[in-house]
Amino acid sequence: MPPGNILTKECLDFGRHIARTVWLSANPYYDLSEERRGIICFSNWRCPVFGVLVVDLVIFDLDGLLADTEKWHKKAYQDVLLEMGVSLSDAYYEEHWIRAGRGIADFISGHRLSIDADEVRRGKSARYRDLVTRFVQAMPGAFELLTLLHGRKTMALATSSYSDAADVVMTSLGIRKYFAMVAANEDVSLVKPSPELFLYVACRLNQRPDNCIVLEDSEKGVLAAYAAGMRCIAVPNIHTRNHDFSKATIIIQSLKDVTIELIESLPET
Repeated sequence: MPPGNILTKECLDFGRHIARTVWLSANPYYDLSEERRGIICFSNWRCPVFGVLVVDLVIFDLDGLLADTEKWHKKAYQDVLLEMGVSLSDAYYEEHWIRAGRGIADFISGHRLSIDADEVRRGKSARYRDLVTRFVQAMPGAFELLTLLHGRKTMALATSSYSDAADVVMTSLGIRKYFAMVAANEDVSLVKPSPELFLYVACRLNQRPDNCIVLEDSEKGVLAAYAAGMRCIAVPNIHTRNHDFSKATIIIQSLKDVTIELIESLPET
């Protein structure tokens, strides 16, 4: 975790030759009393800098956006839970994990199960690693988009998954080299739909939220980007096509549809 527990408070105020500005925790934009249902409301955030907004940072989700891994997360949980005598349906996983952004501890407490969450996570992690190393594939257009943006935009990855799960996917696909930083579950107190992951990345890379573009495939990710005051391109997949993407800046069908021109022409939130 960065100093201050929630966010690094040092960010750049990016007018040309404008000096570094420090945003302290007393800043009203960082008032955690505004948090509601795990979402800190930054959607009206504006930094008083003169000039035209430019896109300095593109933040990618991982599961379901760059990598076709949601089915392997689900399969790993189902296999481990079944060994413990617990059934997990496809529909419940997609609602509980993918849409709502909840985890195994919530699942266990909600069903009043007498199993240990850490034990489930360890078993799931091992099973997931095995599945990913054998079967993982990139989502259509993922490699092409990363190659297109490489050297033109700073790129980062922000995932609600634990770092070990993210690492095995990036290693298997060979995509870690594209990202200036990777933020995962362990880096923040609250994952998506909280905006913490996105704001943490922006501040660590000294970028203003309104100079960031987020690419997401799920409702929780879109809500997190919106709450962070960042523009968001939603790319629904087979698991998320029925999600509410009303807070996205634009909805497209595939990563193949993303161009430099699209990224730089997105309207302000």
